[in-house]
Formats: sequence, C-alpha cells, structure tokens
Amino acid sequence: MTTVDRPLPELPAEEHEHFELDPATTIDRARATNPVIQGLFTGLLGTQTSPWLIVVVRFEDDPRPVHIPGVDPLAHHRKLFTATGAGTMNMVRYFRDMSHGKLNTGGSVVVGPFTIGYDRAAYVGNSAPGPGQIDRGGVLAAGRAAATAHQIDLSSYAGIVVCGYELLDLCGWVGGMAALCDSHSLVPSLLGQEMGHGYGLDHSRVDTSTEDYQDPWDTMSTANAYSASDPDYGSIGPGLNAWNMRMRGWLNEGRVVRIDPMQPAHREIELGPLHDAGPAAAAIDVGEYLIEFRMADRWDAGIPRSAVLVHRAEANRSYLMAGSDGSHDLVAGARFEHQQFFGPSFTATVESIDEATRRARIRIDQTVRRPRVPQAGVQWPPPISDPGPVEIVDPRVAQLQELVGRYRQALAVSDRYGAPQLLLRALGELAEEVGRQAADTEVTTFHEGYSFEPKSVIAEPAPG
Repeated sequence: MTTVDRPLPELPAEEHEHFELDPATTIDRARATNPVIQGLFTGLLGTQTSPWLIVVVRFEDDPRPVHIPGVDPLAHHRKLFTATGAGTMNMVRYFRDMSHGKLNTGGSVVVGPFTIGYDRAAYVGNSAPGPGQIDRGGVLAAGRAAATAHQIDLSSYAGIVVCGYELLDLCGWVGGMAALCDSHSLVPSLLGQEMGHGYGLDHSRVDTSTEDYQDPWDTMSTANAYSASDPDYGSIGPGLNAWNMRMRGWLNEGRVVRIDPMQPAHREIELGPLHDAGPAAAAIDVGEYLIEFRMADRWDAGIPRSAVLVHRAEANRSYLMAGSDGSHDLVAGARFEHQQFFGPSFTATVESIDEATRRARIRIDQTVRRPRVPQAGVQWPPPISDPGPVEIVDPRVAQLQELVGRYRQALAVSDRYGAPQLLLRALGELAEEVGRQAADTEVTTFHEGYSFEPKSVIAEPAPG
C-alpha cells in the first residue's frame, strides 16, 4: 500500500500505451503524459476507455497451479478486474462511480499465470536489488516481458497490474499506470488506491499534517480508511473525495455549485451523495474548498455516519478539514468556518441530512471584506465587523458583474479540468442578460457615434 519511490523502468519504443477517448479520439503514448493533462482530456471528451492488462505471475519455485478440467483458476481475477463482474462492486464499477461515468475500464483483460525467472528468495521488495535479486520494478518489467513473450500487445492497454499468483507485494506508481498486487490483496478497497496511483492520485492527508493516510473517508488513505465488508471481494471502499476526483478531471463540474468569491452570498444548497449519478449537485466550490455529502452506503458503507466533508487541495494532495467543533464529518447543526481579514470569509452550516431522500442541505453565508484607507470620521483601525467601503452599483451592472464572475470561474475550471458544457452555459447566461438589457435600451445614431438612453427615462416631446 505504498507508492514506489524509484522511477518506473523504461519501456521499449514499441511498447506504447494509449488512451482511447470518445468520440473516436486516441492519444498515443499517454503513459508519458502528465496525469493532469490526461484528466483534462477526460473532462473535455467524455468517456475515457482505459483498459488494464492484469498479468498473473509466479516465481520459479512457487507451487504450480493445480489444473482442474473445466475450472478457471483466474475466475476471481476476471470477476474483479473485468466486465465479467458486472453487477458487483468490482474495479470497473469503482472507476465508473469515482469518475462520474467518465472512466471505462471494462475492457481490461486477465492473462497468465506466467512464470518469471527468479526464485521467491530473490525478491527484495522496495529495497535496492543486489546481484541475482529482483525488486518491485524488476517484477513489473518481468511481468511485461512475460506478456510480450506470449504475443500480448501491451500497446492495447492503458495500464498494467502485475499480480502474484501467491504472495508478492502491493504498490502503485504515481502517474505510471502500473501496480503490483497478489492473491492476498484482490479487494477493491486496496486496489482502488494502487490503481488510482497509476492515474496520478497521491495519498490523502488531514489539514495541518504532512503525514499520509490520514483521511479515513478517502480511498487514498486505504491504510487507515473506513472500508466495508463485501460478499464478493471481502472489502470495498471508501470512495474518493471531491478534490481527488477534480484533480483527475473526473468530477462532473456541471454538478458543482460555485460561490462567487467577490460577492457576499447567503444561499441554501441541496447536495446529493458525491458518487451518485443524476442531476443533484455533487459539491459546493467556495473559497479554495470543495464541500461534499457522503451517504453511509455502497462504496461508503463503512463510514461511521452519513455526513458532510470539506477538503482543500495542494500539490496534488487532498487535505481533510475539521469543522468548528473539531470533527471532520459534519452532521446537522455542524459548521465549517473560513475567516480572513481581507477578501471572502464564509461559514458553511449543515442544515439537515435526510437519508431517506439522499439529500443534505447546506447553508453558505459569505462576506467580502474590502480594504479601507484612513479617513476622517471613520474608526481606525476598523473593527473586524467592518466590511470595508460599500460600493453602490447600478443593479444592471451588478447583474452583469455576477455573470462575468461566473464566466471567469467557468473559464478557469474548463482550462484546468475540462468542462466545456459549464463554460458554454455561463457564456449563454451572460449573452442572454446582455440581450435583455439591450432590448430595454434605445439607440440613437448621430455623427460621432452612439447615444444610449434607457427607454424608461426618455421624455415625451412637449406639445407644439
């Protein structure tokens, strides 16, 4: 359950992996692509076909698998990793749910078991190998070589999992689309993290700490996470948090409610469970935080209670935030506060959680404090409750400013994560408001240009 701290072995030039993206778009050599760029393409082009090759291997001195006519010794592997396990909580469903339907690993294939040319005693794990020894990277390379020797085209797959038929190891390469596992770790609660590393995900943390595995509500803290029992695979969950989904381009940005950081706000917002499909809002984007609702079922069946979570992100890692009372899972009546001297400050209050309707209601109260300069008749320094100078703005201008703010946020999201539908909607709203105001304005042409006068204030000519 650790990431590999040495570089991924170089591949021969002919062993190029690729991603197929609908519609009919292929990005060759995606393994060399930055995971953020992969996420961007995922968001822009919809469903990403991302099959994995699962190569089952054994050491030379391991017991040979017993062949029983009519019995597939890798049946469990196929059920777990491929479309064969449709209807179960397998890895295909995991990546579909964690990507809001953008990632399809259903074309994954299981092959083997193949024998690699080392005895078990030669394996040194994450230590530096000596003469005649093999480490994690060596086993990965051996698994690739074994597949190639059996006429398997590695370029047909986005990633590779080398799985020990007996005990081997458990790890993943961040951004490398590669992982190791074995017969003892064939469970989604573990593989979600290791295969997630392949897509660029790193271990999650709690705010104010630099220790990994500290967010038990997130897949990327599997060593210390709330997993649930499962009749098919033993252990599943928890799911990914909203920031980890966003950093991979998997969060449906059209279902994110954004609070303009430049304007005061008082809003009640209803959230559905983060990993559910459907039209309900999946997250609230306020300040640098994403607020999400997690139901204690399905992938999150192991969490203590249905609750609202708040995360921020920094340097490819998500950080779990604590509420005002110190708890990390917020229930009805709990609050999360973000206060700063200048700029936006907000309080997020959980108004209610209704498990029957699968909804949580969150109230956002945001103030924006603007700098004030010393002036006669005004207390200096100003009290913390002083919002700063108040700008009186024509309501028509204020409406355009709000829509421009939404468009600015949509541009930033589209440029970084890929959400063209959100960008087009924001632009359409802005164009609609411009058209509405133009319809209420009379244009008079004269020599040097145009004079705009609202119809409502144009005086009638005096009687002759």
